[in-house]
Amino acid sequence: EVIGLYYKRVPIELVRTGNRAVTNKAAIRFPQAGSRWGEIVGAGLYDAPSGGHLWLFEALQKPVTLDLSHAGEFYPHHFVFEVPK
Repeated sequence: EVIGLYYKRVPIELVRTGNRAVTNKAAIRFPQAGSRWGEIVGAGLYDAPSGGHLWLFEALQKPVTLDLSHAGEFYPHHFVFEVPK
């Protein structure tokens, strides 16, 4: 998980795309970084704003680096999370 100034988990709305898959319905927007957040390799779904349990993880096809003053955004339907059997 990212560690950096102004980073926080953001709530998202999921929609079903199949029997065991969900995707982000709207864009996922993170605030402007107040420090270098480093390389982002994927996204995780947690059951709490902090701490909690990681339920699902989806890797990015290509990691991105967020430096000071950059903001992160993922477009609608960017992530498709497969629910394990």
